[in-house]
Amino acid sequence: MSLTLDEVRQIRFRMTRRGESGYQVGDVDTFIDKVELTFDEFDKERERMRRELDSVQTTAVQPAVSDDTELRGAVENKDREIASLRAEIDRLNGVVSQASGQGGADAHAAQASEARIRDLSAENDTLRSQLEQVRAEYDRARTERVTASAGTGSETLVVTSSEEAAPR
Repeated sequence: MSLTLDEVRQIRFRMTRRGESGYQVGDVDTFIDKVELTFDEFDKERERMRRELDSVQTTAVQPAVSDDTELRGAVENKDREIASLRAEIDRLNGVVSQASGQGGADAHAAQASEARIRDLSAENDTLRSQLEQVRAEYDRARTERVTASAGTGSETLVVTSSEEAAPR
C-alpha cells in the first residue's frame, strides 16, 4: 500500500483518553508501517531505475564511440584530399607561369593547365563542401551522444518544517 503526499499531510491521530496526553499508539504504529512500506517501494523503484539508466547509458555510449571514430577518419581523409589537391594546384600554377613565359608554342599547354586548374578548383570546392558536411555530422553525433548520456531521470525532495508535519 503506497502513501500519497496528501495522505501524509492530512493524517490525524486520535488523542488518547481524557487525562492522558499523546496519540493512540495503534494509529501511530499503523501510520509508521505505511510510511515504511512506501519508502521501501520507492527505494526499490529508484534502484531499478538506476540499473535501467546504467544499462541504457552503457549500450548507448558504445555505438557513439565507433561513430565518432568513423567520422574522425572521414574528416582526416577529406583533409588529406584537400592538401593533395592544393599541392596539385600549386604545381599546375607553376606550369602555367612557365608556359606563359615560353611564348606561343606553349599557349596550348597553358590553356590546358588553366582548364585543369579550374577543374581541380571545382573539385576542391566540392571536397570542402563534403568536409563541412562531415564535420556537421560529427558535431551532431557528438551532441546526440552527450545529450543521451546526460540522463533524463530526476528526483524531487520535499522538505517541510516541523510545524507543517505536526497535527492540527
